[in-house]
Amino acid sequence: MATILKEIIKKAYSKKLLLVMITSLATAIGSMSGFPVPPQTFIDLTQKYEIIQWALMYILILQGGSGFDMIFAAFATFLVFVLYKTVIYFEKKNSVKNIIQKVDDIVEDVKGIGESVVNKAREFVKNVV
Repeated sequence: MATILKEIIKKAYSKKLLLVMITSLATAIGSMSGFPVPPQTFIDLTQKYEIIQWALMYILILQGGSGFDMIFAAFATFLVFVLYKTVIYFEKKNSVKNIIQKVDDIVEDVKGIGESVVNKAREFVKNVV
């Protein structure tokens, strides 16, 4: 593991790491939607064996964003895997929905305060004029 990490760091100095990681992650994000629905057999196979999904993600990142660098593609795939699993974990705990609901509540409160201020300003203007 340390050797692989050293190799990634070494290559980071010889390449534009940020650009490679951005294009690799963009490729991974693009893989999650917008494609035609595959045949049911393929869906069943990838649902039964999750490793196939991640192998296909690796291949997509390898050819799409990593510049055919196998180590960067593996690293980017690992990052996407961790991000994906983290989001799924929080979705199962409804944490994401709770946060979104709290933000929506705050927005509604701010709207209410804004409307109240506008109404008071209108009343003030009517009384003065």
